Amino acid sequence: VGSGRCGRNGVVAVSMTVTTTRDRGRVVRTGGVRKVEEHNVRHGEVPGMSAWRYAGPELDDGEKPAVVYFALTAGQSLGLDPFNGLTREVVGDRIGGEGDSAGVRVFSMTLPFHGSMEQNEIAFRNWVMSYENGSDLVSEYCDRALLGIQELIRRGWIDPKRLGIAGLSRGALIASLIAAREQNVKAVLGFAPVTSLLALREFQQVENREGRDQLARLDL
Repeated sequence: VGSGRCGRNGVVAVSMTVTTTRDRGRVVRTGGVRKVEEHNVRHGEVPGMSAWRYAGPELDDGEKPAVVYFALTAGQSLGLDPFNGLTREVVGDRIGGEGDSAGVRVFSMTLPFHGSMEQNEIAFRNWVMSYENGSDLVSEYCDRALLGIQELIRRGWIDPKRLGIAGLSRGALIASLIAAREQNVKAVLGFAPVTSLLALREFQQVENREGRDQLARLDL
């Protein structure tokens, strides 16, 4: 069940209630590339881009329309229920399955300080420490993600005329910031988006003036 509203800068905010299911993942190999199948969505490594993974048509199939999606780690964003709801809707049950007939890929890049679910739970603490020390963590991450998207386009794995970007919570903030800088992005979708880090209790602890100024510039 979901509801939506249009916020500042044209970002679509979506609130959702998700029913979760659990099953076990398995490792498979396709064409020599290691892929993990979790919750019926198979995702694979992006060669030469260790922070990135993808689901959908094989990269050897050439340029395809794509969605870049940010939620947790790249693998969790694509394969972990309920965070991979977008991936399941776009790609379908598995690579080569009926849902894959549209030929759309979903790419994802691991968010800063994310890893195990335990690490994800304390990731914001590390983000806060970064800003307390004057390091603009989110902007630096967006710089790397933007370069990654441009590299995926350069390698012929994303059709630049058919590129969307999406994110969940903190990932929606990042998706919006990247979309504002990448002219090829045609649509932005945010699920339960964070629109201001300074509005969150954790980030109100940042006392460093430079860090607070950096955080303020991230507001949507």
